[in-house]
Amino acid sequence: MKDKKDFDWSMHYFRAFAIVTIMAMHYCSSFGYPNAVNGLFHSSTIFFLFISGYLCQFIDTKHRESPIIYYRKKLLNVICPFLTFSVIIGLIKGIAGFNAMFVKEVLFGRVQGQYWYIPFVSFLFAASPFVCRLSNSRLLLLTSISLLAFVIFPIRPGGFALEWPHFFYLYAYFSVFYLIGFVYCRFKCNIDVVLSKYKIAAGVCAILITTLFWLASPLGLAIVAYDLLVGIQKALFTMLAIIVLMRLKDKRIWVLDQLAKYSFTLYFIHYGVFAKSHKFHDYIVSNSPLPDCCDDVIAFTIYVTVMLAAAIVVKKILGKFSRSIIGA
Repeated sequence: MKDKKDFDWSMHYFRAFAIVTIMAMHYCSSFGYPNAVNGLFHSSTIFFLFISGYLCQFIDTKHRESPIIYYRKKLLNVICPFLTFSVIIGLIKGIAGFNAMFVKEVLFGRVQGQYWYIPFVSFLFAASPFVCRLSNSRLLLLTSISLLAFVIFPIRPGGFALEWPHFFYLYAYFSVFYLIGFVYCRFKCNIDVVLSKYKIAAGVCAILITTLFWLASPLGLAIVAYDLLVGIQKALFTMLAIIVLMRLKDKRIWVLDQLAKYSFTLYFIHYGVFAKSHKFHDYIVSNSPLPDCCDDVIAFTIYVTVMLAAAIVVKKILGKFSRSIIGA
């Protein structure tokens, strides 16, 4: 693999971590591991938001472009694959058609469960070129206001909708993580020093919150402000992931590179693959002498490997058009 000048390998690998956690969340949800979903993987989309904010500022700092060019790239590299997969999945599900209902299903990201993220993040993308141009003080002020909104209104609604207060709660909950990505990019050197200093404290807090989530259901406990704690947990996981991945930034790890490179494609296809392959999953579990949890780790690895291999093959077939069709 050839080195890329000024390429941020640690954040590239973070993208691999993010897509694996998102796929694991939907896998556990599909095959009966609610404790794993609630305790570890819920709202893993936060990782993608942080990465998107960071990379937006990183790229703008290296080579500033006009908002028009930025929007054009997002249209080609994000919206086009989203529309392509939405139509394909709609055809498979038998709901595709040239009617207002299907158009609404597509635009609101309802063709498949995880697609809500694209219309949601599109609003953030619309503001991103202007966020990149904010002074440091104004960016910190905006992030502080967003953090305050997250703490005061820690409600994580499902899906995407324009109705009030759903729309407000959605952005009040998630926007801060996107903005933190911008902040981290600008003050990376200073923040990395702080992260290294408090990594043990962050790890302990992350373990305590995760343990609370795992024990809540068996003990019959109701967690007050669960969504708030999930956001804090994911912020702590982000800190810990950054610390680990910084140590890998000078290493070229093929698997992480490929998972990161095809993360968008995997994001679009994994939910449907899980939903349509219960027989395969059941076959592995029923024919193995291992505990079910071990079987599911093996099955999940097979799923990811097959989907990644398929994405690589399709990209080679599509050539230069693949980015606008499959997002890779």
